[in-house]
Amino acid sequence: MAVGIALAALVVAFLSFAFGLWQSHEGTVAIRQEQTDRREQIGYFWASEWARQQPVVYPVLTLEWRNLTGTNPVDVYLPLKNGGRGPARNVTGVITETGYDEPPHTRIAVVTIAAGDRVNARLLTPGVRYWSGAEGKLEYTDLVGGSYETPFTINNDTSGEWEVRVGETIHTAPQ
Repeated sequence: MAVGIALAALVVAFLSFAFGLWQSHEGTVAIRQEQTDRREQIGYFWASEWARQQPVVYPVLTLEWRNLTGTNPVDVYLPLKNGGRGPARNVTGVITETGYDEPPHTRIAVVTIAAGDRVNARLLTPGVRYWSGAEGKLEYTDLVGGSYETPFTINNDTSGEWEVRVGETIHTAPQ
């Protein structure tokens, strides 16, 4: 009889041990699933946060720039502003003077602009001689590799006021 009780106790101990292992495995699986779910949530959060860090670059005709109209410094730079929430990397572009059979094209030197900053972007040779009616396009990237194109035109109306018209920015998501 004592052997039977000992054997029954041994079976109960073994079953308790097996049940404990099974519960432990179930808990481990649940924890791993929760870790995966949290990683996905954090991934979605960061993806949406990065998406909100988009730069928006456009020309701004500063008073200094307008006062230099017709002098040499206007030929060599264009004020640009990043009005977006994220930095604009590799900002470059081209400006085309209108009114010519073969209009001259002037490239904008590569620059990086922090969010909210303004820079005087250097123009490469030949420079712009006649800004009124000039058409341009800015190209730049964001931190995650998305690319942007922003068209613009610069005009001088009959009253002598300068204006810049910025077209719709085209965003291409990273591949």
